[in-house]
Amino acid sequence: MENDQQQVKVIVKEKKKPIYKRVWFWIIVIIVLAAAAGGGSEASKDKNVASNSSNSSSTSNSSKDKDTTHKLGEVFQVGDIQYKVNTISVTNQITTGNEFVNEEAKKGSTFLIVNIDVTNKASESKTFDSSYLKLKNGEKTYDAADYSIQSTANWGDGTSSSGDAPFFESMNPDTTVSGNVAFEVTPEVANAVGLQLQVQTGVWGTETGLVTLR
Repeated sequence: MENDQQQVKVIVKEKKKPIYKRVWFWIIVIIVLAAAAGGGSEASKDKNVASNSSNSSSTSNSSKDKDTTHKLGEVFQVGDIQYKVNTISVTNQITTGNEFVNEEAKKGSTFLIVNIDVTNKASESKTFDSSYLKLKNGEKTYDAADYSIQSTANWGDGTSSSGDAPFFESMNPDTTVSGNVAFEVTPEVANAVGLQLQVQTGVWGTETGLVTLR
């Protein structure tokens, strides 16, 4: 009996507690969880900072875009081309001095005439075309009329009959082309508040600018 009891005592001494019942195990678990939570918080903070920075940059760019809107009589530059929109006027007929070559606005339409100066600020010759100009009214965009190219046209604007329509005009550096460009639109569009002229650097319009006409 004594040997049996002694053997039992020895067995009891050698028996170990499961690891999850040990205090140090739970201390390590708590430390690991706390570290993980802290890291997640920092990552989230960094993400929020990056997001705020992106939003700020977007807002800044948006404000910059708004600042590129110009007004009548203002000289501004888009790419290598300098622009100045002098005047606008409305007429129902464009006469060329030839009784057989007159243009009348279609029924329900009128001509909005834009007088503009275009100067080449590049170090080499540039070609300018009236198709680089677009009329914008809200979400709608209007192209220049085909007869804007007539170099002998009297535009009936009531203020000036001079100025050829700029059409594929080659300009040397620092030279200026002045002319009138016609847009055939409804009277409502021609007199719309907030009406704008969009100018661009070339056929593809990689750079643009806006001029508020009314």
